[in-house]
Amino acid sequence: MSYARRLQSEYKHYREGVAEGITMEPNEGSLLEWNCTIQAPEDAPYERRVFQVRLVLPEDYPIHPPRAYFVTPVFHPNIHFVSGEVCLDILKSRWTPVWNLEVSLLFPN
Repeated sequence: MSYARRLQSEYKHYREGVAEGITMEPNEGSLLEWNCTIQAPEDAPYERRVFQVRLVLPEDYPIHPPRAYFVTPVFHPNIHFVSGEVCLDILKSRWTPVWNLEVSLLFPN
């Protein structure tokens, strides 16, 4: 469970108020699943909408990236229209352990 210390550190960092318009909470039963929200910025096509996102992390996180799924339906070129999976190279082949969960929520915007 090497991911546990890293995720607890990321959660503490998040709670100290890093990103405006984003919420992140691990599921009660598992640090490998997170429920998140992203509030669309003002002057954006989805202004004032709040999107629910589910993050699913592999057991070897941060070596491999989380998978992000929009629970709230949204039409966006980087979001699969059926599954809601975020399709970005930084969450696939270009992932680096330097990034964190917060980064995975900021890129789709």
